[in-house]
Amino acid sequence: MKRQPIWDKYEVALLINSYIQIKNGTEEKTHELKKLSEKLRRKAENEGLIIDETFRNLNGMQWQLGFVDCAFNNKSFGTHSPSKMFRKMVDMYQNEKGSFDEILRAAEEMVIGKISENIDQNHAVVDEQILQLVAHKFIYGFRINSVIDMMKLRDYANDEGIKLNENDEYIRRVIQENGLLINGKVFIKSEDSQSELCALIDEIFADGNTIIYYESLLENQSSLMDNIHIISEQVLRETLSEVKSDCVFSKNYFSNQKKTTEEIAVSREILRVWDDKITKSVEEISEQLLYIPVDKIKFYLAENINFVWVSEGVYTSINKLIMSEFEVEELLNFAEEQIERRGFTSLNVLPLGDALEENYELPELAVRMAAYNKYLSREYYLKGKIITKDKDEFDAVSIMKQICMEKEEYTLEEAMDDMGNLIGISDRRIAYLALYDVMVRVDEQKFVSDKCVDFDVEAIDKVIDSFVDGFAAIKEITTFALFPICGQSWTHYLLESYCYRYSKKYRYRMNLYNGRNAGAVVESNIDWDYNELLAQAVARAKIELKPDTVGKYLYETGYMARSKFNMLSDIAKRAQQIREESV
Repeated sequence: MKRQPIWDKYEVALLINSYIQIKNGTEEKTHELKKLSEKLRRKAENEGLIIDETFRNLNGMQWQLGFVDCAFNNKSFGTHSPSKMFRKMVDMYQNEKGSFDEILRAAEEMVIGKISENIDQNHAVVDEQILQLVAHKFIYGFRINSVIDMMKLRDYANDEGIKLNENDEYIRRVIQENGLLINGKVFIKSEDSQSELCALIDEIFADGNTIIYYESLLENQSSLMDNIHIISEQVLRETLSEVKSDCVFSKNYFSNQKKTTEEIAVSREILRVWDDKITKSVEEISEQLLYIPVDKIKFYLAENINFVWVSEGVYTSINKLIMSEFEVEELLNFAEEQIERRGFTSLNVLPLGDALEENYELPELAVRMAAYNKYLSREYYLKGKIITKDKDEFDAVSIMKQICMEKEEYTLEEAMDDMGNLIGISDRRIAYLALYDVMVRVDEQKFVSDKCVDFDVEAIDKVIDSFVDGFAAIKEITTFALFPICGQSWTHYLLESYCYRYSKKYRYRMNLYNGRNAGAVVESNIDWDYNELLAQAVARAKIELKPDTVGKYLYETGYMARSKFNMLSDIAKRAQQIREESV
């Protein structure tokens, strides 16, 4: 015979019984295994099987006894594992002893040629022959509930002169108990194909790999997979879980290491194949890790702190960073002092000493990111280019305000540059908001600190009274001759800042922060939104209420920075309503 037939449940019951006898010291091992071999050979002959001298011989009994021991102790036997049938029968012995004893009694009766009443008396062929037919004729799975597949199975049996049990349910039970049920199909894998698959996996692990994705295994070993009829990741996973109990299985991959996260497993493999090169491309790494999909390699190169982006598709490892102990200590002290005092620091201002020169093969940003990842990431949080103590502390506006408070003079252009360099964000709205909230605007670009101005609030508000009737565009205040000296020359920009932060009676309102003095001075008790304010301004102006006319008026008067914008039609309609209500 080319190979030993698959063990049925009756044979396994006899084997387990012998194992217990040997374990308890009731029988000497060799003597008991010889008796077991004779029983199994007699049982096969009683069932009409043609056997040779290798069938269930003493050597085979010793090997299978090891599998029973593995099943009882939940372990593997070298690189092999107990079959599903072995584990099932051991579980039955441990948890359903009554059911196990019934099968054992039936098995003993089969040995002496007496068929138990619990065994179908029309049984004319052993389970092995059923499984052989399914394994060879249904390589892509036997649909367990399919009438058509059952009819095909019977036709195949007739063609080979095999008389199957007339009970379809019995046949289905035999097939399902000895195969892999996946999506309604049962797959029967021969011991030869399982051994071939195990040998392949052992070889891959022996080469140093510690994680194998089912997808990549199917792709890189397509010829073998075709030969052993493994056609999907699910079939592969189920087959491997049957024969490789020494591995840890996850949804998409399996490993010969202890269970861990996918990120740690993949990152560990990338580091394993990283040689002396300072940088490596995704392609180079992928060529060395054939059993990890390239998209997983790309993802964890980008996400894991062990790696730093250098250029498109190229990364470095933080282990390649060269920094002296003194430079590391200086870096840590600087970060701690800055964050303690200011609440943040920036990636771009971290002191690196000679590290930029020492790591000359890397661009500056990569060196800075590697320094952060290696020495600061466990204690601090990075967003953009800003480093804070806690993740929730990051607020671009608050950080820009902190920077503004440290300045005596500051321009919008400088603020935008600092946002890009220090924070990693270039948003004019954030810059304007921080500047207006903290500093005083004196011209289109320049802002100064509060100590550079000295406003007589009461006197200034009285001057504004003479220009404003409830509200007015900033530009409608046409002269600053009557405004008291304040330490800076009066401009519409200075007036904006005064009304924005200092006035007790007025507020500065605008659609958007801008450099054209487009906005309004509004009494504090008026709480209209800006569109309502525009409609009120248009309503009291002696203009035709057409959108183009309205837009031109608001632009020329100074309420808006442009003449065409959304909502012009709505503003014109609202202005018409205001005029009608005032009649």
